[in-house]
Amino acid sequence: MLRADTAALRPQGFFHLPRPRMRFAAVQGAYRVGLLHQLQVLLPFSYCLVPLSQTSATGKLVFGDGSVPSGSDVLTTPLTIKDSFYYLTLNGISVGNTNISATSPTASGSPNIVIDSGTMLNFLSPEMADKLGNAVKDIVDLPVANDPEFSVFAACFHVKGSRDYKFPDITYHFQGAPLRLGPSNTFLEVAQDVMCLATSGAADPPIFGNFAQQNHLVEFDLGANQLSFAQAPLLPDITEYLVEVELGTPKFKVVAIVDTGSDLLWANCKPCTQCYEQTPPLFDPKDSSTYRDLACDSRPCEVLNVSGFCISSKCHYQVLYTDGSQVDGNLASETFTFTTTGSNTIAIPNITFGCSHQSSGIFSNRTGGIVGLGAGQLSLVSQLGSSIDSKFSYCLVPLSQTSAISKLVFGDGSVPSGSDVLTTPLTIKDSFYYLTLNGISVGNTNISATSPTASGSPNIVIDSGTMLNFLSPEMADKLGNAVKDIVDLPVANDPEFSVFAACFHVKGSRDYKFPDITYHFQGAPLRLGPSNTFLEVAQDVMCLATSGAADPPIFGNFAQQNHLVEFDLGANQLSFAQVDCTNF
Repeated sequence: MLRADTAALRPQGFFHLPRPRMRFAAVQGAYRVGLLHQLQVLLPFSYCLVPLSQTSATGKLVFGDGSVPSGSDVLTTPLTIKDSFYYLTLNGISVGNTNISATSPTASGSPNIVIDSGTMLNFLSPEMADKLGNAVKDIVDLPVANDPEFSVFAACFHVKGSRDYKFPDITYHFQGAPLRLGPSNTFLEVAQDVMCLATSGAADPPIFGNFAQQNHLVEFDLGANQLSFAQAPLLPDITEYLVEVELGTPKFKVVAIVDTGSDLLWANCKPCTQCYEQTPPLFDPKDSSTYRDLACDSRPCEVLNVSGFCISSKCHYQVLYTDGSQVDGNLASETFTFTTTGSNTIAIPNITFGCSHQSSGIFSNRTGGIVGLGAGQLSLVSQLGSSIDSKFSYCLVPLSQTSAISKLVFGDGSVPSGSDVLTTPLTIKDSFYYLTLNGISVGNTNISATSPTASGSPNIVIDSGTMLNFLSPEMADKLGNAVKDIVDLPVANDPEFSVFAACFHVKGSRDYKFPDITYHFQGAPLRLGPSNTFLEVAQDVMCLATSGAADPPIFGNFAQQNHLVEFDLGANQLSFAQVDCTNF
């Protein structure tokens, strides 16, 4: 596989409103003098475009096969080369309850829209653009911006003074591929406090532009005359990551927290007598033909130890988490269906899980359970065991990018090789995944690990279900003081921020900088930039995402964002590869 210099795909920003145009780079065009024809081969190629606003990020351009994973999360549509352009067949567009059929010159049933990485906006027939704009205006509860300067767009809105405004998802129904796009792919800020639908009605032929393609892996297979869009199933929430799984027969979708710091899989079930409020419906075990309560003398019930006990001869559990959350219910077996990146949808029978009838604590209303990926015998990883070669990995997008998609992979081949991959020993203890942290460095300060984070032995848990990094109080204080010595900003000493090792007021400051921080894991000096170590906790207040109040210490998900992390339980090692997870 040939991999192009990723710098060639740097976004250029939104400096000027682009006019309708066709501009194909030589490496992408189908014209005869293009690179692919000069090579005299029909190489598949793919690209992954970072958002245009992220001018310091880099996309990826790949020549050769194997660049798009297979599976039900990949959308594939016919690709036609005509007049040296790449055409797709667009049958229609839907938004809310409105379905808009393709109209001339975007008539459905034949290749009718060019996919173009060199044009920013989507350009449709005037009739289709008007219908889409009107449908969006009917949904969006914001003042319409009718200023003449915005007339090129199908719809624009004033957002000044509005809070928590929402724009709808829009689905482009390509032949065989209903591509659902979130607001980050369909609405852009064109002026201060003005958001517009990134669509116009002034191009012939119509164009599917690069703004709509951002954060999608797009593969052109010129030999098979098809194009693929890759998507993935893992979503960021406020402080954690969620995955969709299906359980039961017939299948019932559950949105659950992905947590390497716990073992038991569980879902809230009917009847849920005292449960936290959740938006998705509850799983009803009576509706599933494959649901089975487990007896008290079953092996899984024995594994529960003190947290398992009998009620009416059924194995009952009670789990108390370190944040004070608690769940109670019946231990059961059920068929689970998973869609994992890089593989087909698979149904696995007789998975042990908890059917919770009581739940309380710090849970988002988006979630209805937990998928435990810990090392205990009842975790999903342990139950899958040899079928995934005792390996799994994830790539977590920043929690702030709620419309972006992360990846969860079971099995081999998920972490690339090379000098940019850091590998460190992984130790399982008390069902947690431990790493050995020898110290932390920031600027010219080196902080050795201190008790209970003493160096030389496994001393810190890596956990996808906890947001912050938690260190010993002594180590956290030293790190906070070292950061305060470097950062030229007023320190925020408000009591409400005392949980953090260091906080700063940034109001009125321009071009402020936070330092990189290196976590010296055994054999793996992991250097983290500010996007992995500092977060905004209040308006104009930035804090070091580290606290000194946990035993054992924890390396949380905020520090792991934009890293491909692989757990190899057979080799007892963990690997980090720094990547842009929105594009991986």
